[in-house]
Parts: sequence; structure tokens; C-alpha cells
Amino acid sequence: MYAEYIDDLNRLTDAVRYFEHNNRESPELMNCGSLLEKGGQIIEKEFRQNLSRHSEEIKKVDIILDMIKANGPAIQKQQQQQSSNDDDQKESPKTPAQEPDLYK
Repeated sequence: MYAEYIDDLNRLTDAVRYFEHNNRESPELMNCGSLLEKGGQIIEKEFRQNLSRHSEEIKKVDIILDMIKANGPAIQKQQQQQSSNDDDQKESPKTPAQEPDLYK
């Protein structure tokens, strides 16, 4: 169905190239060019219609919930590790960093 249409568009492309190289002033170049442009618009419109007809809308909330379900345990583990690291840092007293003595 679409193969013949695309073949015709390819033939129009060849015709446009021919007239561009051989006779840039010919009315055939204008006719072939406008047919090629219109044909491209029509097949693009058909593609978009088929895409929307055969596609399923995905809700953003569903995507987010799926991501949370898939990554929830990993996130909890990261939070626990971060919490234990924070606790370790609170327990060990911080020593002030030694400043270099520049006047020695």
C-alpha cells in the first residue's frame, strides 16, 4: 500500500533532480516540486494518524509510580547507608585541621 506511494515520491525526487540539472526554468520542475512537497505532507499526516491510532496514552503518574516500585528498595537502602554515615560522623569528634605555619 505505502510502498507504491513511496516509489512514486522517489520518482518525483528523481524528476526534480533531473530538471534542476537540465532545465531550471521549466514549469515541470515547479509542478514536480509542488507534487513532491504535497506528497510528503500527505504521507507524514498518514504516519501521524496511524501512530496516534495505534498508540496508547501513557499517564505520567503511572510512569512515576512504576519507577518508585522498581527503585524503591534501592532508594531505601541508600537512605539507610546515608543515615548510618551521618551517625558515624556525629560520634567521632572533629579535630581542627592543622594550618601550615608559613612563618617558620
